[in-house]
Amino acid sequence: MAADCRVPPSQRINTRELVDMAFCYPLNELGRFLLCLWSFVSIPPSDSFYSNTYEPISTF
Repeated sequence: MAADCRVPPSQRINTRELVDMAFCYPLNELGRFLLCLWSFVSIPPSDSFYSNTYEPISTF
């Protein structure tokens, strides 16, 4: 029964592919998530930007 579950040598992954799947891909995705989070946190809300630069025109 165990012999039926074996993967043929042509379909096995090598060490480089294993390292890519175990370390590089998760770190890449974490970097993308942190960049998205940083962009969200560092951009001020739109009302605070316009409230500081808006100067009403005074009419007499």
